[in-house]
Amino acid sequence: MTENIEYRYLAACAIAREAGKLALSYFQDVSKLTVEVKGIQDLASIADREVEELIVTRLAQSFPSDGFLAEERGSAVSPDSAFWVIDPIDGTSNFI
Repeated sequence: MTENIEYRYLAACAIAREAGKLALSYFQDVSKLTVEVKGIQDLASIADREVEELIVTRLAQSFPSDGFLAEERGSAVSPDSAFWVIDPIDGTSNFI
């Protein structure tokens, strides 16, 4: 991990703001959300998937050697690398 922690923090904050704007755009018209049931009380929407995709894509661009443990797509983690844990919209049932 050659990047310092401050750079990682600033990048994560910028990505979180961008992801938040995308999530808000879905929240402002939840009637258009496609929702799927993954299990009992376990829902996912297009907002979850697209917000997660944005986060993973931006982080991968900034930190290509890092791995990801993401709620919707699963994991791509190497035991030798740093990794990010991503829950794109925590509380999807409340969101929708």
